[in-house]
Amino acid sequence: MARVLVVDDDRVIREQARILLSRAGFQVTSVADGREVFDRIRTNTVDVLLLDIVLAEGSGLDMLPLIKGLDPDLPVIIVTGYASLDAAIEALKGGAYDFIQKPFAAEQIISAVRRAAERRQLDLRNKSLMLELSKKMNEVVILKQVGETISSTLDLRAILAALLGAAKDALHSEASSLLLVEEATGDLVFEVALGERGERVKEFRLRRGQGIAGWVAEHGEPLCIPDVAGDSRFLAQVDATTGFVTRSVLCVPLRLKGTTIGVIEVMNKLGPRPYDQEDERLLAAIASQAAVAIENAKLYRRVS
Repeated sequence: MARVLVVDDDRVIREQARILLSRAGFQVTSVADGREVFDRIRTNTVDVLLLDIVLAEGSGLDMLPLIKGLDPDLPVIIVTGYASLDAAIEALKGGAYDFIQKPFAAEQIISAVRRAAERRQLDLRNKSLMLELSKKMNEVVILKQVGETISSTLDLRAILAALLGAAKDALHSEASSLLLVEEATGDLVFEVALGERGERVKEFRLRRGQGIAGWVAEHGEPLCIPDVAGDSRFLAQVDATTGFVTRSVLCVPLRLKGTTIGVIEVMNKLGPRPYDQEDERLLAAIASQAAVAIENAKLYRRVS
């Protein structure tokens, strides 16, 4: 349901618009003061704006650039009297989506708002698609760089450090680590750890099944935990010793020929968005590259 904001200092016009649009299925709010518009746009509670061109506190025409500055894609329908038709045309040039004249017929205002709401949904959908495309292109660039790193050196530690750095940066995380299964004991050993307490973390080794990383290594399945405080698998001892504060974790297995040989994990997603399935997919792709690098290193050692 599209959210419509009607701004007009004429109470009769406001009420008429509210009734007509509500009956047509829109969620309608009406205000007399144009200054309220800006707060509602900032809180993203408007899909279509009906703006009177003449308001008690000023001109709707003067408000239009400010509105567009806050939300360039917000459809603004100018409501005007016959005497201000020229100003409405100027508003269209300034970015208004449409204009209707007073007094307006029911079908006129409903049709104008419906078209504007459809345009709004199309713009938002296009934005979402462009964002998704941008993310995928970024992933391609990252994986290309990872592949170039693998082919540029035979130094396994340097390769793994580069891969882990790519994971940390691409997933906007505070820290990252790569643990490998020690063949003799089955324990997980920190091979590379990046972040504020990376060197201290490398002092630890985990039994298979111990902690989040141990669970992933044992089950061969990824884990995405937005709040480790509520997860019984989280091993608080590492934080207590190192001073690092873990809030969230995304961990995926390193698999080679059907066997889990280690894990890669990133911690504490920066920004408001938590780790999601797209992040998990990218980290799994990086883990796959890391497994290839490890296999290549093993083959190189055998023939050298």
